[in-house]
Amino acid sequence: MERYQIELLLTVDNSANTLLNSAEKIVEMLKLNDAFRIYHNRQNAQYKITFQQEEFNLFVFTETENIYSVIVSTIPDQYDHMVLTGIFDSLTKVVREIKILISTNLKKCSYEVLWDDVGKYYANLAYPNIIKTENLMRKLITKFMMVSVGMDFFNNIPGDINIRNDSDYDSVFLHNIDFIDLTKYLFTERPLRKRDELMKIIDSLTKNELPKDVNLLDYQKDSYWNRYFKEVVGNGIDAASIKKDWELLYKLRCKVAHSKFLDKN
Repeated sequence: MERYQIELLLTVDNSANTLLNSAEKIVEMLKLNDAFRIYHNRQNAQYKITFQQEEFNLFVFTETENIYSVIVSTIPDQYDHMVLTGIFDSLTKVVREIKILISTNLKKCSYEVLWDDVGKYYANLAYPNIIKTENLMRKLITKFMMVSVGMDFFNNIPGDINIRNDSDYDSVFLHNIDFIDLTKYLFTERPLRKRDELMKIIDSLTKNELPKDVNLLDYQKDSYWNRYFKEVVGNGIDAASIKKDWELLYKLRCKVAHSKFLDKN
């Protein structure tokens, strides 16, 4: 069975922590937490740590005179995938308690999370669903705009839309726009046609009447959402709530993509 681990890199100011200047003393500090049971397996020079009836491997290595690696890992073959999320809960809590001990008992110290298999595991579960949602949104917008607007959809790309330089020209341009920028495409108010074009039309008039093919609403600022989507979707859903949910999804997308401190919640 695969082993899962969370690894911290701990930097200690030895001048401010004269009593905690070795890997063994770091382990002794961890024993200050009454919820931990830690014992040393001298045969393989590793520790076991028990927390809330779950046992894990504990490794503390000296990297330099003031830098230590602290690794907490699951014990292979002690679980199956039916109870894996429960193991992950305990593993995350152990590491959280270790961080609290470090912050409480060490002066002028810092730590970085170098590896987090728990976040990686949940990222692998979440990312396919996020990508599916993202691509469905791109599909919806592209298809709806093509049906509603036609080729003008391609020919009048708003100037405030940033298309990536590494664009794949075989794909629809909406796939070359960052997901969060799609909200700008939908909800930013802009005229469909440049207003200086209207002034040219007006300057060319010989009588007080606009040509029949001139629609003044095309020169009025409004969002694509109001022009094309709102009536179809219905008045029960407003642009502000969609934009808020979209921004939340984007934050989750970035968090998942970087496996950033994820848990099952």
